[in-house]
Amino acid sequence: MNSFSQSVCENIGYYVYFLKDPRNNNIFYIGKGKDNRVFHHVHGAIAIPSQSDKLDLIREIGTQNVQHFILRHGLTEEQALEVESACIDLLGRENLANEMKGIDCFEKGIKTVDEITQLYDAKVITIEEPTIIININKRYKRFMDSQELYDATRSSWVVGRKRNKVKYAIAAYRGLVREVYKIEEWHSVGNRWEFTGDIAEPSVRDKYLNQSLDNYIKKGSRNPIKYASMLVKQSGKCEKCGRDFGQYDTIQSTEFECDKCNKRIILCNNCKVENCECGGTYQNVFNKFPNLLLELFALQEVINMTLLLFHYLLNYLT
Repeated sequence: MNSFSQSVCENIGYYVYFLKDPRNNNIFYIGKGKDNRVFHHVHGAIAIPSQSDKLDLIREIGTQNVQHFILRHGLTEEQALEVESACIDLLGRENLANEMKGIDCFEKGIKTVDEITQLYDAKVITIEEPTIIININKRYKRFMDSQELYDATRSSWVVGRKRNKVKYAIAAYRGLVREVYKIEEWHSVGNRWEFTGDIAEPSVRDKYLNQSLDNYIKKGSRNPIKYASMLVKQSGKCEKCGRDFGQYDTIQSTEFECDKCNKRIILCNNCKVENCECGGTYQNVFNKFPNLLLELFALQEVINMTLLLFHYLLNYLT
């Protein structure tokens, strides 16, 4: 059979199908569709000269020998997509000729109970130490061992001199912290860099492992490199909790000023702003000048235009 009748097409709805190799009874392709979609692959292997794993295997089996099966029918398109994705997850795309993963394969796909816990229990973190966050979405594989994860994270990346200021590296996958490394040294690899190091000490690693990086990695971001807590060292202590700002090479505080009596206090990022004893409200000092940077940029443009005009005038006169 190489097609359904019109009656079947009108009644079968959306369905999920699979193709089997009769030589070894292996399922080699899973798909979803309606009407005669299940037969299109064999037709394509006959009519289209192009090559692919799927088409080449069909030709090797023989177009008349490929076995077609309907796994579920009478579905909506959304239901068919879910069933197709679950089947691809179960058999493993590496064992199939499918070129694409199933829909929502990360969000809803096969997971260990630990991965489910990470996905829904992960807390959004604020990184306190100077850290480079390395997104390894394209390199990550489920069930990687520790050495494979380390190798995928450490090498090799396009990074600038800022790399020399970081103390830790975070392996990030799908917005979650997969591992934390303490960097010992950077080494050049052509025009890229790689680091050597070891798993971070428990006091640092345990704060971040399996937690969410939503504060740092935004959906759709293409740059695999992010930095956290990379500002200059600040001395002093939080006036509320007594935390020492100088324990890291990073600014861990913000200065606030009362809008009534102008009293200023310095608080760490973990402490919430409280009302002043005079009844006023503390405000972030930086926020008092929201247009400062815009004004500076505008001034720079005026200076640039003046210099350019002077240059042309000088050339004209000479």
